[in-house]
Amino acid sequence: AHTTHGQGHGDDDGLRSPMPSKVTKILVKSGDKIKKGDLILVLEAMKMEHKMKAPSELLIKDISVKEGQRVQMDDLLVQWEKV
Repeated sequence: AHTTHGQGHGDDDGLRSPMPSKVTKILVKSGDKIKKGDLILVLEAMKMEHKMKAPSELLIKDISVKEGQRVQMDDLLVQWEKV
């Protein structure tokens, strides 16, 4: 039961990969408080960049991936809680 925000799959507890892709850039770290629309990370799939943005105000709890890592569809990328 995921709702789509922009190009990513965000739900109440985290961000999941919308497709098989590679994590090219991570712009947040654990403990960060971010605002709606802030860039969280960038994925690359089929030569296109997909910018994952915050669907609302969030507190980043854990980053489950590293830059350069390949992920599958629905892999958990970032855990957060809504503030």
